[in-house]
Amino acid sequence: MLALCLIAESDEVTMPIYEYSCADCHQSFTLRRSFSEAGEAAECPGCRRHNTRRVVSAFMAFTGE
Repeated sequence: MLALCLIAESDEVTMPIYEYSCADCHQSFTLRRSFSEAGEAAECPGCRRHNTRRVVSAFMAFTGE
């Protein structure tokens, strides 16, 4: 499971951003949610239905060597 966290200017961690996909209209979208809400279905901004699931995001990291 991967979640992106935004760092505010004050170095405080805000809620993670999760990626979701709608099974009804096939729209992909992101939401900022708490860890406890991450696995729950979310309302799709396109069709307003709750037939959504969280998508595991791919990422790439580089080191400064």
